[in-house]
Amino acid sequence: MQYHFMTQINLQIRIPAEMDMRLGRIEFASKSDFVRQAIMEKLHRLEAEQMEKEWIKALKKEPKSKQSKKAALAWLEAEEWGPL
Repeated sequence: MQYHFMTQINLQIRIPAEMDMRLGRIEFASKSDFVRQAIMEKLHRLEAEQMEKEWIKALKKEPKSKQSKKAALAWLEAEEWGPL
């Protein structure tokens, strides 16, 4: 996903030398592109997890039916939910 239309900022970070060596062994356009892609992927995962948590909370609070509540509880028991 490209965000050329958005205002951009300069972000300077420090990474361990070992991480930099590992990055050097991978082909990609640039380290900046790699970091941008990694941030986007992490944001998408966190947003999806947050949406799931909100859905579960809402379903527990006010299920549409007894059957959907039972299905949601069974699904929750099947999943391993750790701290995000």
